Amino acid sequence: MVNTDHDQFYFDLKHYFNRFVPNEDNLDVIDGDDKLNLIVQPISKSVRHALEYFVNDLRRDRDQTIKRFLKENSVNDIFRSIAQLLLSNDDRVSGNSAYILGSTVELEAGLKQFLIVFSDKHKSNNVDVIRILCYLLKHTDPECVLNAAGTLGTICSSKEGRDLVINHACIPQMIINTAALLSSTNSWIASNVALVLARLTVEELGCQTILTHYKHKEILNQLMSALDVNEPSRATNAAFAIGRLIEKDEGKVTLVSVCGQYKIFDALLRMLELNEEKGVNKNACYALSCLCTTKYGFQLCLQYITSFHRILLVIETILLSMENENVWFALMCLRTIAQYDGAAEHLCYSQALPERLKQMQDKWKNFKDIQDEAKLLWYMIHRNMKPSRPNIGECRNSSVDLSWNLNVDTWDDSDLQYRVILDDVPIAVTNGTNYCLKNLKPNTSYNIQIQYLTCHGDSIRSDPVVFHTDEELPPPVNNLHVVRRTMTAARIGWEQPDLSACNSFKGYQVYL
Repeated sequence: MVNTDHDQFYFDLKHYFNRFVPNEDNLDVIDGDDKLNLIVQPISKSVRHALEYFVNDLRRDRDQTIKRFLKENSVNDIFRSIAQLLLSNDDRVSGNSAYILGSTVELEAGLKQFLIVFSDKHKSNNVDVIRILCYLLKHTDPECVLNAAGTLGTICSSKEGRDLVINHACIPQMIINTAALLSSTNSWIASNVALVLARLTVEELGCQTILTHYKHKEILNQLMSALDVNEPSRATNAAFAIGRLIEKDEGKVTLVSVCGQYKIFDALLRMLELNEEKGVNKNACYALSCLCTTKYGFQLCLQYITSFHRILLVIETILLSMENENVWFALMCLRTIAQYDGAAEHLCYSQALPERLKQMQDKWKNFKDIQDEAKLLWYMIHRNMKPSRPNIGECRNSSVDLSWNLNVDTWDDSDLQYRVILDDVPIAVTNGTNYCLKNLKPNTSYNIQIQYLTCHGDSIRSDPVVFHTDEELPPPVNNLHVVRRTMTAARIGWEQPDLSACNSFKGYQVYL
């Protein structure tokens, strides 16, 4: 149906929302391991037309149509009625119903209302929409499957939606159904089910549900196969799911034992080499960073060292990208790897990384997140930089003058300070490249070291330099003091002369 009146929506012309009259007595759902048996009364032409009108309005202006729908007083009953129609034997009815629900939950307000209607808190309705959507994943009509997968993926975009799905009794079967569709020849379906799995793994319980699934080996192999770069959207979502699954050692061990580590590294390398697909690059970097969140994961990388070095070289080229998200994820991945002892040797394998990081200071100066990651990575790969040995200047009996050369290129000179270490004890921090040590003991040997300090950590210490303070000399002799003491001593035995009889002495004063 095509709306020939371009000035009005069908919901104004036909008032079709009122046609979705709840008919709960006509729905009979019988649970099974992999199917639902449903008896639905024949659907009237009026309802069929209402579905067509609804879909047409959504395609014309989704947001406006959903806002109008949510204002209906009977919106909750309409939700239930459309959910009932999902299992119609008529593929068009079922497909349109799935499309309407999927479009509605794409809006935050629509998803919120959906969760109110179908959450576990509302047991009064007998429409188990999550189980119905799970069942539709095995429908013979691709449109129904596509819309069901898209709806589930959108529901799982929120914390409340993920909890509703993960805690549902049908979640084991849903995981089987979605994983099986990863190999669908319909790229939209494959991408949508990969998104469902990716969003389920956002929750720790979702990860555990997959890793402990009784068919986890089959599911994990299907996820690994989905990393095929010929389907970039599917590969992007699958990479995120795998990254979440291997963030902890339990997942790493499980995936390696099931798929083999060579498959992981080969798949990530192919994804990273696909430089024109920013989503693929980004999530491949994310997956590798998740692998390296623990020391065990880093050791896995070293066991497959040739591919690991190739991966690092490709990530270096991503740093030259003009896509800020790709650059940030590449930096985040390298920074995660850089936390381990010996990692700098591998990160600087090409010897180009430090220079590329420095180039980012100007290139990405307006992107604080990139600047912060690049700066942190810079100092992490330079944390094993070794200052030059300090130079010993004038050495006295209780002090010594020190100086040292700055033998490393810094990210920002203002960030660098120096710690002076005397006999393994830090005694001072200075911003300059010289220092005077005081209050030393005479005739004593000391060893002195220098250490770089940055806002992101400290370097290793320089090699020690040994110096020996001078001996303490006796105080210098003061001749005037000796003379005065002699004169004073002479004065003790001196008798005052009688000057009364000596006129020649009158008017004169005698000084000693």
